[in-house]
Amino acid sequence: MWFKGSFDWVRGVFIVVTALVLASPAFAEKGKLAQRLTPQVMAVVYPGAEKLGAEEGSPPAIAVYKGDQVVAYVFSTLDIIAAPGYSTTPFDVIAGIDLSGHITGAKVVFHDEPHIAGDKVRQGELDRFLAAMAGRPLKGGKDTLTPDYVADSTVSARAMRTAILATASLVLRPRLGRNAQTAAIAPARDLDTFNKKSLDELVAEGAVARRRVTSGEVKAALAGAGAQDAKLDWPPGRDDDLYIEFVTALATPTAIGGNLIGVVALEG
Repeated sequence: MWFKGSFDWVRGVFIVVTALVLASPAFAEKGKLAQRLTPQVMAVVYPGAEKLGAEEGSPPAIAVYKGDQVVAYVFSTLDIIAAPGYSTTPFDVIAGIDLSGHITGAKVVFHDEPHIAGDKVRQGELDRFLAAMAGRPLKGGKDTLTPDYVADSTVSARAMRTAILATASLVLRPRLGRNAQTAAIAPARDLDTFNKKSLDELVAEGAVARRRVTSGEVKAALAGAGAQDAKLDWPPGRDDDLYIEFVTALATPTAIGGNLIGVVALEG
């Protein structure tokens, strides 16, 4: 009887916790951005929008219209890159990017940051910090954010700022298209396009170089240099044993660095 009662209690707690988790905005279903674009959010993200389009495209975004012309796109960092904050829980920042590559505004609609959640003062500072990104260009120009952090919540604020810029770039590039390259000009390295890939996939396509060195190769190299008697911190084992493995890559392209160390870590 004790076991049955205990089991019922644990099952009840599990049901409650599961319900809370599923109800959390952090686990919002993708493709529901329009439902989160409340008047309060739009007043910050793109004040004065006359009409919104449907959520579409890859990555998904919603077009902002003035008259019959698209003037900007609204997007969610959660829906596109699900960048984690200081708490490791992905936050949801909704932001806009105009066709000239300038942020139109940004507002966090969900986060679980320990130094901000429940603190009205820091939450207000974070809201002002993100709203002040309006007018900030994706490339070049001077960052007008002063200071460029939120006191005692620097990691959280900068993670959100970087997620906005990274996501905005992913949203804007395929919608504007690429400049045509002439035969006389070598194609430029694509720094912005992002597709999730494993390390093995990056190695297979040549984006990441991997070099495995065996103990036999180390011995041969030492002998060739006349240093076969050198004392090493890690003495070579059998000839076919792995001695060391190198993995190297250029991290600045988002397709590479974003997969190896995370999109948010690539702050520019």
